[in-house]
Amino acid sequence: MLIVRHEDFFAEAGLACRPVEEELLEQLQQADVLHLDETAWYEWGWLCWRWVATSNTIAVFLIGRRTKQMLLHIVTTAFVGGVVSDGYGAYAKII
Repeated sequence: MLIVRHEDFFAEAGLACRPVEEELLEQLQQADVLHLDETAWYEWGWLCWRWVATSNTIAVFLIGRRTKQMLLHIVTTAFVGGVVSDGYGAYAKII
């Protein structure tokens, strides 16, 4: 019988999805308008942030830190459209 720990399963699934994530993030850069938000997310007792970036055809959810670097991973310098967001200060730096 094969026993798989949940942590290992999710880690492997995340790695397998990496090419899809990168492709979706690349496609988001072509959007006319992006809607961005982040909210607190606890994972294994650690405070992380759940990020969402949506266009009219794509939605990407990521878990990470609440940093400018994370935001720039989602919205690269290739993006020239508009951004709809709340008042998080890092968003102002990309608009």
